[in-house]
Amino acid sequence: MQSAVDWPTAAFYKELYATYPNAQFILTHRSKESWAESFGSTIYKLLSGRENAPAPVQDWLNMVVKVIEKSGFPMGLDFEGLAEKYEAHNKAVQDLIPPEQLLVYQVKEGWEPLCQFLNVESPATAFPRTNNREEFWDLVNAATKPTS
Repeated sequence: MQSAVDWPTAAFYKELYATYPNAQFILTHRSKESWAESFGSTIYKLLSGRENAPAPVQDWLNMVVKVIEKSGFPMGLDFEGLAEKYEAHNKAVQDLIPPEQLLVYQVKEGWEPLCQFLNVESPATAFPRTNNREEFWDLVNAATKPTS
C-alpha cells in the first residue's frame, strides 16, 4: 500500500498501524468547533436523514453510519458531543502513533510541513482549497438525483 486518505481510512488507524507499524501517519486537525460545525452540517446531517435518501443508496449510507460509529461518533450527538468525540479521536491517534511517525497537521499550513514530513519536494502549484460544504451538497444532490 502506498497511501490512503480520509474516510473510511481514518476509522481504521489502529488496524493500519498494527499492519504497517513503520508507516507515516498524518492527522489533520482544526478547532473542535470548526470540525463539529462542518461535519455536523454535511456528513452527519446526511446520515441523520438517510431514511429519506433514494433506496439505491440507503444500504451504502447504513454502512457509512457503521464506520462513523466505529470511529467513535454514534448517531444522535449534538454539537458539543461531536466536538468532544473529535478531540477524543485526535487524542487516541496521538496516543497510539509514535510522534516521529505522526504529523499533526493543519491544512492551512500548506505544502511545506506536509512535504517535509513525507520527504518530497513541495509542488510549484498553489495548495488546493476544496471540499467545502457547498461542494459536498452539490455532489450529494448529483449522486441522489433520480434518473429519468
